[in-house]
Order: sequence, then C-alpha cells, then structure tokens
Amino acid sequence: MIWKQQPKHSNYQVSSSGDVCHFNSTTNRKTRLDKDGYLRLNVHYFGKVIAVKVHTFVAETFLENPNNLKTVNHKDGNKNNNKVENLEWLSAGDNTKHGFQSGLQPMCMPVAINGKMYYSKREAERQTGLKRYKL
Repeated sequence: MIWKQQPKHSNYQVSSSGDVCHFNSTTNRKTRLDKDGYLRLNVHYFGKVIAVKVHTFVAETFLENPNNLKTVNHKDGNKNNNKVENLEWLSAGDNTKHGFQSGLQPMCMPVAINGKMYYSKREAERQTGLKRYKL
C-alpha cells in the first residue's frame, strides 16, 4: 500500500487502497454512503467542511488525467472498491457506455404514468405528449 499527499487538499494523505487520513493523525477518516451508493468523507477546505467522494479523492491523487476528464469510473462496477487499480478517468459518455456494456445500468428506464408502464421516458413522451424532462 502506498500513501501520497492529496494534491488539492494538502492536509490529507490517500492510500492506494482507498483509505484517507489527516496528516496529524494515523487513523483513517470516517466515510459514509451517499444516496447514490458512493463513499464520501468530510474534509476541511479553506475554513469550510465539504463532502468529497472517496473514489475521486483517490483518482486525483494517483491517476494522471492529461485530457482533463471529469468522471471517475469503477472498472468492476463496485462503488465501494476505491483501490487505485479499480479506478480510471473517463468522459461522462464513456462512463455511461461502460455502465450499459457491463450491465450495471439498463439501456432504458421504464416509467409509470397513471398506472400505465412505458418502456422509457421517450416512449412516454411520444404517447402522452408530456415532456420527458418533467417525468
């Protein structure tokens, strides 16, 4: 396991296995699951406490990002596996493709309107006239 200083938050160290600790401490920071199933932790940043996603913290520390991509992908689809070898920088579109190709995300999300099921929001929009961004 390798520990490195987090480049954006210099008071924190990040391990290649996905652990985070403050420079003044040897204990790992507590994490929690957010509503989407990702691990988050609170860090102090310019006098404020902010919540950051652990996988992004790890990727920023260990993975080069020459194309300035914004999305960190879990290669195995496990949102709790924040080991550096399981993470990669992708574009948002490539991340979505990965979700479809790996079966982690269904191609279409069915939607129910007034008890009637539609294959997707687009189909519901066509048949009901409702705008899909409001569904």
